[in-house]
Amino acid sequence: MKSLVKFEAELFQRFSRLMVVRLDFNYHKATFTPEEIDEIMREQVCHKAQDLATFFAGENTSTPSKIEGRVAFEEVQKDRKRFFTNVKGKPSLFKELVGYVWSIECGHVAGYHLHVMLFFNGAKVQKHQFLAQEIGQYWADSITQGRGYFENCNLNEKKYGDDWAMGEVNYWDSAKREKLRYTMQYFCKTNQLVQVIPYSGCRLFGCGFVHRQHKLPGGRPRTKGVAGHENQRL
Repeated sequence: MKSLVKFEAELFQRFSRLMVVRLDFNYHKATFTPEEIDEIMREQVCHKAQDLATFFAGENTSTPSKIEGRVAFEEVQKDRKRFFTNVKGKPSLFKELVGYVWSIECGHVAGYHLHVMLFFNGAKVQKHQFLAQEIGQYWADSITQGRGYFENCNLNEKKYGDDWAMGEVNYWDSAKREKLRYTMQYFCKTNQLVQVIPYSGCRLFGCGFVHRQHKLPGGRPRTKGVAGHENQRL
């Protein structure tokens, strides 16, 4: 969370106005080939035989009551890398992208899924709801080739109520920036179903800049004109 607070502050040092897009990238439950179904059925038969022996021994049984196919962690990680690698090659969507935050989570129902928050130059991007929809469709159609689907959080202002922090956020709007930082905390939550790192070196969270400069631009500090008063420095 400390890194995100620093990240948000640096974004607004670089851009006086940001357009914030948030998307949840999910996966459809897997379908099985006939061969995979045969294998699953054989496993079920073995489970039932074991459970029968366990039952007569006076112990609890454990045969799964249903079968669901969920995407593997490695597949989500691969899709995430492809999504961000393709940013430079998709200027129609990401030309004005300046920063991003992402996290991989695992839920009881959804299995592994990906949350992203994308920050665009607000001076050059206006239609955030439309842009979010296009990016989500790009994820579903091109990145996952139909394996995934998405939720466009920018269309759900009523759902978030007073905590709404998507769309345009101005450098001077301290109230909305506070809500934005609060929303970003979601990417750092620790009450996930799966806490174990699947393999050495993997990442469940990240944030970064696009075309990051090595040094902040110089010049006069940002000031805001107030009618009837001299310019005040933040």
